[in-house]
Amino acid sequence: MEFFKKAKDDSTKVLLGKLAPFPDVLSDRNDIILKEMLTSDASDSLTIQILQALFSAMLVLHKRQAVNHLPGGHFFKMAGNI
Repeated sequence: MEFFKKAKDDSTKVLLGKLAPFPDVLSDRNDIILKEMLTSDASDSLTIQILQALFSAMLVLHKRQAVNHLPGGHFFKMAGNI
C-alpha cells in the first residue's frame, strides 16, 4: 500500500528504478533486461502519467478488495505459526 501511495503522485522514481514495490526482488543491477526497461527515452513523460493513473487505480482497488487484510481488518493479525 505504501508503494502505491508514494508512486501515485510521482512515478519518476519508479521509472528510474529508485522506488519499487519489492525492492529486494529488483536489487540485481546486473539484470540486462531491467537496465533496458529503466533506460530513459522520449516516452518517459507519457509513461509517468500512465503509471500514476495505474497506481492510483490500484490503490483504490486494494483498499476495496483487501480491506479485511489491511490494518484494522478482520484478517490483519497473522496466526502465530505463520
